[in-house]
Amino acid sequence: MRGGVTLGVSALRLGTTTPVPTTLDFAAHVPVAPHTFVDAKLPLAAATLGNPTLGVHHVLDLADGVWLSLGGEFGLPLINGTRGYDTFRVARVFWDAQDFATSTMPFGLRAALEAHFSLVELRVQAEPVWGIATKSALTHYFAFQHAVEAQVGHAFGAGVRYQGVVLGTDTFRTDDRYQGAAELFVRAVHGPLFARLGVVLPLDTPLSGSTANVQYWGVRAQTGFQFD
Repeated sequence: MRGGVTLGVSALRLGTTTPVPTTLDFAAHVPVAPHTFVDAKLPLAAATLGNPTLGVHHVLDLADGVWLSLGGEFGLPLINGTRGYDTFRVARVFWDAQDFATSTMPFGLRAALEAHFSLVELRVQAEPVWGIATKSALTHYFAFQHAVEAQVGHAFGAGVRYQGVVLGTDTFRTDDRYQGAAELFVRAVHGPLFARLGVVLPLDTPLSGSTANVQYWGVRAQTGFQFD
């Protein structure tokens, strides 16, 4: 919920499939007024720019150690043509899948609650996201993504995250409209610098790997610096 610049990498190993789907994200949160930030994100995959987004969010101090962030964003439909980007969407277990939707203008509303109690940090996210298809032959995209995570420790901590994505449209041609995932992570903060590394385990089909009797798994890493 602070300003800063972040570099993130997500990858998901689908059984013995190679290469592994991987995405790269550059994000910036620039303060423009007290507790108000302009947000910009550049998603990349296979050296190709996805649909970049620009937005704004405001942070409310609800109580000592409790913050609520509210905001929204819109994007540019840069991905066009017939090339499929479904592989890159699974790298994040369908989180922000509209970043790699073909001929689609992405939108999102963001709400996040963070609370610190002694050595424990709790974070909750609730985000309806959607994409408006710019070609009549394509399907509009809608999803509701949500997450909750608990971390023990501040300067150095470890925790667990659960995230889920409710798919309102059959964009991925699957009968299962819900994709959940668990992440075990460690996070370190030193001054304005931070780093986070997690192991992601999809819990629902099609990305759990249950049909192949193997567990698909992935990694998520972030680093960058923060400022008030």
